[in-house]
Amino acid sequence: MKKSQQLLVLISAICAYNLSSFSWWAQPQIVHTLIDKLGLSDSGAGQVVSIELLAIAVTAFVISPWIAKFHVKKVCYTAGTIAIAGHFVSASTQAFEILFFARLGSGIAEGLILAFANGALASTKNPDRSYALLNTWNVGSGVVLLTIMPVLEQKYGAVAVFGLIGIACLLMMPLFRHLPVKIAVVQQKKISGDRIKTAIVMLLSLLVWGTASAMTWAFYISIGAHTTLQTTTVGLIAAVAALGGLVGGVFAVYVSGNYGRYIPFYIALLVHAVIAMALTHVFYNWVFIFTAPAAIACVYFILPLYLGMAAGHDPNGGLPAAMAAVFLLTGGTGPLFGGYLVEYGGVQLIGWAILTGCVFAAICNKWLILRLSKNIDMPARNGHDEIPPPYTG
Repeated sequence: MKKSQQLLVLISAICAYNLSSFSWWAQPQIVHTLIDKLGLSDSGAGQVVSIELLAIAVTAFVISPWIAKFHVKKVCYTAGTIAIAGHFVSASTQAFEILFFARLGSGIAEGLILAFANGALASTKNPDRSYALLNTWNVGSGVVLLTIMPVLEQKYGAVAVFGLIGIACLLMMPLFRHLPVKIAVVQQKKISGDRIKTAIVMLLSLLVWGTASAMTWAFYISIGAHTTLQTTTVGLIAAVAALGGLVGGVFAVYVSGNYGRYIPFYIALLVHAVIAMALTHVFYNWVFIFTAPAAIACVYFILPLYLGMAAGHDPNGGLPAAMAAVFLLTGGTGPLFGGYLVEYGGVQLIGWAILTGCVFAAICNKWLILRLSKNIDMPARNGHDEIPPPYTG
């Protein structure tokens, strides 16, 4: 495949991934709008938002083993149309039942797109770099969306929130045309080990680390309250901290193309643990200002390496799609378990949770390397192994 064609496939996958995650980025604004503008209760707003997130994660996870069997373009175009319809229905109604099922329908459609967008990049020459670029652009798109949305929401309410998501999705749809018709089926080596066991370890590792990492994002305001910064300033810092994801993603693009995968992964876990402990235990203003975006940068540096490992294990795209679904799910498990920890022992326990998650991820990764070294699994690709490119029709 020519480089220009590879670039077009990458751009299409990024657009598809963006479409599937715009609602995820807009969750705080959606919750605020449902409560403030439509008069829903806190629990009602939570149900509307959580059903979509759950639908995305479950759908992507369930479909992930079968994505190589489907016509990628047809599925993504159809699912994209359904998702957009759900957004505009949500913008035009105030009935809880209609909102609930509209978000459910959009979530299922977005889950399909999420799975195929991740799967399309699994068989690229350097999946780590591809996933790093995907996450970098996704963070950038999310930041732009969150910058525009509050301004429009103040004037137009729910119509602006869901309508803006729908319009953003419409802008992504035309570039789906460069998605592969089929995800490449790569002949995998016969192995004596249990490939399913390896996949479970990778998914569990991401779930534990991702859940702990998501606690920080959910409780930034609570952590910042321990400093002498004003609440409004803390909120602004938390919003700007999302830009740390851009830094982490850009750095991952560079590192994955020059230094391999595993050593940077271990170093990043160590740095993440140190930053998290400082953020949740050292309550100086300058420490919070520095570590808040740095923690997000670590997450979006480590995530592409995780997805690259998954692609090395399953270049047909099923496991990377499942990993993406699990990471999305941690956006719900993090606040859930983080809330219990903060209530029980304060924000300091979040730091210990992240330290535990990083140690667990390092142990799981070491186990995977040992399996690879014994040749009971596929050799991890480092960006130099040639594999068949995705079929684009």
